[in-house]
Amino acid sequence: MGRLIQSSCKIHRNLLFGLGAGYAVLLIYASLMPFDFSFGNGWSGQYKFFWSYWPFNLGARISGSDVLSNLILYTPLGWMITVRLRLSNFNAVLSLAASGILCSLISFFVEMLQIATVSRVASASDWLLNTISGTAGSFLGLVAGKKMWISGIDWLKSRWQKKPVVIATLIFAGLTAADALSPFMPTILLKQVGRNFKRSIFSLDLGFAAHPWHWWMLKVGLVYGCLTLLFSSCLENKFRFLRLAQAVFVVGLFCLSLEVGKLFIVSRFFNAANVVSGWLGCIGGLGIGLLFGKLKNIEKLNWGIALILLYIFYLAWFPFDFNWRMELIPVRLPSVLKLLPLYDYAMGASLNHARLFVQNIFLPAMLVYLLKIRFGWFKQGGYGMWMAAFFCAVLGILQEGGQLFLASRHPSFTDIYCFAAGGCLGAVPGLCPGNIEMRG
Repeated sequence: MGRLIQSSCKIHRNLLFGLGAGYAVLLIYASLMPFDFSFGNGWSGQYKFFWSYWPFNLGARISGSDVLSNLILYTPLGWMITVRLRLSNFNAVLSLAASGILCSLISFFVEMLQIATVSRVASASDWLLNTISGTAGSFLGLVAGKKMWISGIDWLKSRWQKKPVVIATLIFAGLTAADALSPFMPTILLKQVGRNFKRSIFSLDLGFAAHPWHWWMLKVGLVYGCLTLLFSSCLENKFRFLRLAQAVFVVGLFCLSLEVGKLFIVSRFFNAANVVSGWLGCIGGLGIGLLFGKLKNIEKLNWGIALILLYIFYLAWFPFDFNWRMELIPVRLPSVLKLLPLYDYAMGASLNHARLFVQNIFLPAMLVYLLKIRFGWFKQGGYGMWMAAFFCAVLGILQEGGQLFLASRHPSFTDIYCFAAGGCLGAVPGLCPGNIEMRG
């Protein structure tokens, strides 16, 4: 029994170390992109400029989005370092101090390297805010991190074995919420909230006029319809209609709450058409659940695969303003510099780019896992993982290749890399017993 507990603790420590190290590497990589180092810029002058930002220069201005981004950026890292140390039985004070200092040193190291770059601006303000962010994450990790981590991982293992649809529902709901609340610039200023309310659209005619019909059907209705079906599968009620009715009610409230939440996001506002199309999607999900609830599991998998593919390509090719002039292709091809992994998201450096990064990993991951259940693909250990990465990279090339002919879109190699990573992620987990039964 003691060996089993020790083995479990070691797994927790190794997993958390891998996540923390990976997150730190991504932070450093994204912060130094595009690596245009030049050591002839004069370090002394750059270092003086380093201290010219708020709050070290009270006359300087700083945007709220910059403050928010920097206050969030190092919080997960501080949390993971503290929890990792606590899992190794370090005392609370040492864990807190070591985590805060390490986050501060990483941020300072990044800012010093940014002094030697051409396109990046080093700032003591960023260093201070990142230090505060890492320390805040350390406090959170100290308060409930160890217990939360262990219970969370155990819960995920339990759900994965008994009802993996719960995890899929949470991921899908999270992506939906992130899409609705981007660009993640919250405000509690009554003046700003009032301004957003005045800009709100309560007329359905004006609201639906904002986008074409297929946008409302696929981007909103389809999403909430699928979420309704997924959530109903998580419920234990043996009566299908009651499960679906409960799901319609909960997902409908979720849709309404996200739309109301936009009033507290800078540059966003309430649109009644989003709520109505979301509710219609929920009702559509109820109807589909009743009509096609007796479909064979294989047929359900076929529909799931088809809908994810449809959604992926719709997101990539909207608004379908194709221009087939071949002479424009060389102009629209990404430059050599943009071939760097994650270039577009790292240079964008916003929370919305982080959302797109996560979305473009998890959508192909879900697709690969469904294909693994349905056809038995991508299961040959490491070989299967590389095949899944290649398959999703080809999907990414197809969707980005289509963007070469779109007047309002530009192809991005970053999305192709994210798709390949998503393929790897979807191929890694083994099939749980419930998934194996679905193939029968």
